[in-house]
Amino acid sequence: MWEILAVEVAKAVVTGAVGGLKEVVTGALARGRDEEQVTALLGDQPGLETAIVEAVRADPEFAARLSELVSVHSGPPGTARSMPRLADPFVDRTSALTGGSAPGLHLVTGRRGVGKTSLVTRIAAETADRFPDGQVYVDFTEWRTGSVLRRTEIVTHILAELGVDNALLTANAPELWAQYRRVTARRRFLLALDNAESLTDVRELVPPSPHSLVLVTAIRPDDELLAEYPSAEIKLDALDEESALELLAHITGRAVVDAERPRSKELIEACDRMPYAIRLAAVRIAKRARRSKEPIASVLADLRSGGALGGTDVIAAAFAETFGELSGDAAELCLLLASHPGGDFTERTARVLLGRPVGDALDELDDAGFLAPVRESRLKLYNLVREGARRRADEESTVVDRLLGFYRDQAVAADFRAGADRLRCYRVPGAVPAGDFDGPNPIDALNWVDREREAYASLVRSASRRGRDVEVGQICGALEILMINRGHLRLFAEITNWGIESAQRLGEDALEARIRSQQGRAYLLSHEFARARPQLDRALELARGLDNPGLESSVREFFGRFFEEQRDYENASDLFASSIALDRAMAQAGSRALGLHTRMQANVFVKRGAYDRALAALDESAANTADVRNLSRVWTVRTKALIGLGRVGEAGHAFQHSWRLAEEAGATQYSAELNDLYGDFLAARGDWKSAHDYWLRAYKTYYDAGHPKQFELQPKVSPVASR
Repeated sequence: MWEILAVEVAKAVVTGAVGGLKEVVTGALARGRDEEQVTALLGDQPGLETAIVEAVRADPEFAARLSELVSVHSGPPGTARSMPRLADPFVDRTSALTGGSAPGLHLVTGRRGVGKTSLVTRIAAETADRFPDGQVYVDFTEWRTGSVLRRTEIVTHILAELGVDNALLTANAPELWAQYRRVTARRRFLLALDNAESLTDVRELVPPSPHSLVLVTAIRPDDELLAEYPSAEIKLDALDEESALELLAHITGRAVVDAERPRSKELIEACDRMPYAIRLAAVRIAKRARRSKEPIASVLADLRSGGALGGTDVIAAAFAETFGELSGDAAELCLLLASHPGGDFTERTARVLLGRPVGDALDELDDAGFLAPVRESRLKLYNLVREGARRRADEESTVVDRLLGFYRDQAVAADFRAGADRLRCYRVPGAVPAGDFDGPNPIDALNWVDREREAYASLVRSASRRGRDVEVGQICGALEILMINRGHLRLFAEITNWGIESAQRLGEDALEARIRSQQGRAYLLSHEFARARPQLDRALELARGLDNPGLESSVREFFGRFFEEQRDYENASDLFASSIALDRAMAQAGSRALGLHTRMQANVFVKRGAYDRALAALDESAANTADVRNLSRVWTVRTKALIGLGRVGEAGHAFQHSWRLAEEAGATQYSAELNDLYGDFLAARGDWKSAHDYWLRAYKTYYDAGHPKQFELQPKVSPVASR
C-alpha cells in the first residue's frame, strides 16, 4: 500500500498539489539528515519515494498524518452518492452497524433476503460525513455477462462516480488500473461491492487508501475471499423476534399485529425472520386487511397451503401472489423490465418498453415493493423480483425489439444535431428522427446519450447476438459523437467490437471500414498503438477497395493521428497531406473534411516549428469549418502558432476565441489543455507567476484524475519552472 501512496506523496510535495504536505514530509526527513541532504531528496523524486516509505515504516504517527493529508479530499466535493434507497424501518443489526463502520474492508455474508444490502446502505447513511469524497455502489450482478465480470467497465464506472472527467479516463487496460490505484489512494470514500462471488471479483478494486471503507456482500463467498480477509466477516442471520415483529408492524400497522399476536409470531417464523420475506408478506397482509378481519391468519394459511417452508419460499410465494394481483399493464411492465439489458431504467425507458404511459403501472410496482430507486430518477427491480419475473417468461427478445428502435432513433437524432454533414457510413433511417430530449440544442441530445451510455453498451451486446445488425451498425456509427465530445474511449472500443461483427455479417465494407477506423482512433488516443494498428490497416485496405474518397480520406486522417501520437511528425504530415488532396478533389463535398485535415496538418507544423506554414493551413481550415467544436480547435492551434512566432498579443485574442467556442460547444474534455495553453501564453508574455497558476490548474486536473499527462506537466509546475 505505502509504495503506491509514496509515489503520490512525492509528486504532491514536488508540485505543491496538496497544501501543508511538504512541511510534514520535510520535518520527517530532517530526522537524521542535514538541511543539504533534505534539499537534495526534495529534488529527487525516486529517492524521495524511497525515503518516505522508510519513514512511514519507522514512524506510525508520521504514517497516519501523511495518509490523512494525502486523502483529505483531493477530488470534486462529494460527487459520488449512488447508494440504493434506505430500508425503512431498519431494525436489529446494532453490532453489525458498529463493526462495519470502521475504515478498511468488511465482508457481509448471509442468505438471500437477510438484509445484506440494507445493512450496507444504512452504514453508508450513518457514516457519510466521514467519507467526504462520497459513496459508490456497485452491484456485481449488473456487470456480469454469464460468468464473466466486466471488471474494467466497473473501474471506469467507479472513477466516473468519484468525479474523474470521462475525457480523462484512459482506455489502455494496464494504465486504467494504474489510474484507479492513483485516484483511490488519495480519496476518502465508501465503496460498496454487492453480490461478490470470489476474491477475484474484489481484490483489485480495494483502494490503497487506509481511510476508505469497503463493504462487500456475498451469499456464498469462496474460500479464498474468506481466507484473504479472515477477520472481516460480518455474518447476518435471522432478525431477533422483537425486531421481526417491529418490521412487520411498521408495514401492516401496529393494530393489525397486536390483534393477531400469536399468528404474527407464526408468520415471522414461517419467514425465517428474514427481512425481505417479512416485507413481502407484510405487503400482502396490508392489502388483505381491507377485506379480512384476520389478515395475518389468512396470508399465513395461503403460504402454508402453497407449501412455503421458509423465508426463501415465502419470498417466492409472496411474489407470485402479489404478481397475480397486478393489473395487466403492471404485470407486463414487470416482465419486460426483468429482461431490460441495462439493469436500471428511467420512466421514459419504461414507457418505450410498454408502448404506452406507465405512471400507474410504476406506482403499482412500487407499492408492491418491487422497485428500488437508484439515483437521478433511475429505478431498478430488486434482484429477487427480477429473478422471479424472469422465471415466468423470457421477454428478452421483446425488450430488445422495443428498446432498440427507440435508442437507435435517439442516437441518430443526436448525431444529426451534432452536424448534418458528418461522414456517415451507416444506413440512415428514411426520415431522420427528431429525438425525444430535454431541450432543442445539440448539447441536450449529447447529454442524454451520455447518461444512457451503459444502456447502449448492454443493448448493442444483446442486439448483436440476436442478429439485429442494421440497428447495431446505426448505433455504433451514431455514437461516434459520444467519443469525439466526451471520451469514454474504453466503452466505445467495446461497443464497436459488436459493430464490426454486424458490419461483416451485413457485408457492408464501408461500414466496417468506418467502425474499424473509429475503434483504431479510440485505441491510438489511449496510446494502445499495438491494438490500433491492425484496425487502421484493415480499415484502409477496405476503403481503398471502394469508390469512396471521403471514407479513404477519413481513414488516412486517423493514420496521421496514429503517427502524430507517437511523435513521428514526418509520416503524420504526409498522411494528412494525402487526406487533404482527396478532400480538395471532392470540391464542395470534401469541404468539411478539408477544414478538419488542414487544421490537423497545421498542428503538426506547429510541433515541427513551422509556424508560418501552420497559419497558412489554418486560414484554409477556418474557411471550411462551420461547427463550433472544431472551430474552437482551429483557434487553439492558431494560439500555439502565434506564441511560437512571438506574436503574443494576437495569441491572446486567439486564445479567447478558442476558450469561448469550446464552452459554447460543451467540449469539456479540453479544459485542462486550455489551462495549460493559457499558461504558455502568460509565460510568453513574461508573467511567470500567473503562468504557473494556470499550469498548476491543468496539472491538478490530471493529478486528481490520476491521468498520465500529469507527468508531462510536472516539470512546468515544479519550483524549477518558476522564474
